[in-house]
Amino acid sequence: MKKHLIKLALFVSISTSLFSACTKDKSVNNNSVLLYKNKEFKDSTLSGYLLGGSTNEVSKISYSNNHFDSLYQNHEWINIIKNENLDLNNITLTSYFGTNIKVASFPVIESVRNTKEIYYNVYISNNKYVITKMRIEILNNHNRKISITSSNDLVYYQLEINTNNRIGNWHVSKDVPLRMTFNNIPINTDPRSNSIKSNETMYDCMSRCITQVCGSDWVCASMCAVAFPSCVAGAAIACAIN
Repeated sequence: MKKHLIKLALFVSISTSLFSACTKDKSVNNNSVLLYKNKEFKDSTLSGYLLGGSTNEVSKISYSNNHFDSLYQNHEWINIIKNENLDLNNITLTSYFGTNIKVASFPVIESVRNTKEIYYNVYISNNKYVITKMRIEILNNHNRKISITSSNDLVYYQLEINTNNRIGNWHVSKDVPLRMTFNNIPINTDPRSNSIKSNETMYDCMSRCITQVCGSDWVCASMCAVAFPSCVAGAAIACAIN
């Protein structure tokens, strides 16, 4: 009887150790909590990217997440970390249908107390990164003006969202360097989302697509109710995939 109890105690001890090790490994490897999963739209079409229906999942992740393994050594990112007070406890990671590009959003802490919110959106694919800055400003007419720029404030595109959640005043100024950086992006096989014409620049593509999808200002409604910064950032992906 005593031998059986010893064996049982040993089995329980080993099982507990293995379970503890597995649980720890899972926590270290993932460092994420799922906040949202899109079970309704699943839209990888052109309009899905521009308006927010292409968002797949949104997770809250740790700064130690393996998505950032190469970002820590990125010189542009090192300068941002030095000069900006980023909220590293509230990072979200957003995935989209039809592409392996993901966007991590980092809030700037001081900005949440002002009329202008600031986020750094990092596009991620295969350990390559494109870093952008997003400013959200409340205008006198209560519209939200969203500006997507480089980290040194070179404007890529801007838009406004009114109090009825309608989108207008799109202005595309310059290419977001997604296609240049992520040159190994998988081709989306959905023919409805093949928005890039032959030899068309990203700037031309976005300008054309905005007219093609919405026609005119204040027609299209934004679907960016969850993870707003990375949802709006997804608009650039419409012209980054083939």
